[in-house]
Amino acid sequence: MRKVKIIKEGKVIFESDSYYEYENSEFIEFDFCNLYNANLRYVDLRYADLYNANLDNADLRYAHLTNANLYNADLENANLSDEEKIRKGYINKNKKIVYKKCNNKIVELELLKNSIVFSINNHKCRTNKVKVISIDGDKTAGLKISSGYDNNFIYEVGKIVEVEDFNLMYNVECASGIHFFMNKEDAEKYW
Repeated sequence: MRKVKIIKEGKVIFESDSYYEYENSEFIEFDFCNLYNANLRYVDLRYADLYNANLDNADLRYAHLTNANLYNADLENANLSDEEKIRKGYINKNKKIVYKKCNNKIVELELLKNSIVFSINNHKCRTNKVKVISIDGDKTAGLKISSGYDNNFIYEVGKIVEVEDFNLMYNVECASGIHFFMNKEDAEKYW
């Protein structure tokens, strides 16, 4: 990681504290007002307050952005790593099989085209709409199971389920949505 100081109106508003022993311990300084086109690749921005920052065209690949406040930040044309792209959310372009655990059973879901996907840690994800493929491997149409979180939310094999009040706040992991994992093993390990 690279150490960085972000300066705003002559005052340090953010200073990273992480770097590897073999790296240079010197700080790279950026003016908050001039983050357009900034090279922030491999920079430790954990807990940075980048509210309203202009990050247009900035290189944020491999930057550590956990708990960074990017509310209202301009990320147009920013170069993000794949992990950061999924954290910021994306519209799914292709159908994909994903998995969740409900009442100790594995529910196989089809992530639909044009569904919204978020994942803070690139592990547990959430979306607004899926099609139910099977429950514990059983593909019998009409088979149902309730969500482990909300007994009124029902997954039924062969049906599309959608969360009407899907939370679009990308920095909130446990929010309204259909929570799932990209692979079956992770779903099986989940509580």
